[in-house]
Amino acid sequence: MATLAPQGPAAPAGSTCLAVTDVHHQYTSEPVLRGIDLAVAPGERVALMGPSGCGKSTLLLVAAGILVPTAGSVSVCGELISGLGSDERAAVRRRRVGFVFQFGELVAELSLRDNVALAAELAGAPRREALRDADGILDRVGLLALGRRKPGEVSGGQAQRSAVARALVHRPSLVLADEPTGALDRENAAAVLDLMVELVAERDAALLVATHDDATADRCDRVVGIIDGAVDR
Repeated sequence: MATLAPQGPAAPAGSTCLAVTDVHHQYTSEPVLRGIDLAVAPGERVALMGPSGCGKSTLLLVAAGILVPTAGSVSVCGELISGLGSDERAAVRRRRVGFVFQFGELVAELSLRDNVALAAELAGAPRREALRDADGILDRVGLLALGRRKPGEVSGGQAQRSAVARALVHRPSLVLADEPTGALDRENAAAVLDLMVELVAERDAALLVATHDDATADRCDRVVGIIDGAVDR
C-alpha cells in the first residue's frame, strides 16, 4: 500500500523538470490551491493522492499551463510558464509536456493513428515523421493493427492505451496523468499502468500522476498527499 510522504521534498537545484512554487488558484471566490510547493526531477515518478475535490486535477492543469495560477509560479524544464501568454504556454506544452486524461479525450473524428500523429505534429514534427512515430508507439502499445480505427470503434482499454501513446509520442520531458486508470476495469487498468510506467521510463521523462489507486502510487518514487488544496504535511 502506498505511503504518504510527510511533504513533497524539492528536487536539487538545477535539476527540476517541474517546479511549482507557492501556487494558489481559485475559481471565482473559492480557493482550490493554497500555497502548493512541489518539485519533480527528471526521470522521477510522483503520485498525488487525496480525496476527490482536494485540488489534484487543478494542480495538474496549472502544471501543464492550461490554467494560470492566481499567485505563485510554475516552471517546466527551467522555463517559467506561469508568466507567459496562452499561445506561448501552449507552445511549451506541445514540446515539453504529455497529458493523459482520465477519459482519454481523443478526437472522435480522427483515427487512433491520426490522434497520436497530431501530437507529434503539434510538437513540430513533419507529417511523414509524425506518422512514422505514431506507428512506432502504437506498435509498442499493441495497437498498430487498429491504428485506422476511430476511438469509438475500440474498447475503453484500447482507447486509453492510445491516449498514453499520444501523450508520449513526442518524447516529452514531463508527463502529467489525471486518474489515467480511473475509468477502467482492473485488468485494463493494470495493462495501461504498466505501459505508461514503462514508456515514461524508456524516455527518461518525469511523471506526475493524480490517483486514488494504490497500485498506481506504488509504482511511483514518492507519494504527495493533497488535502484541501495544500500539501499534507
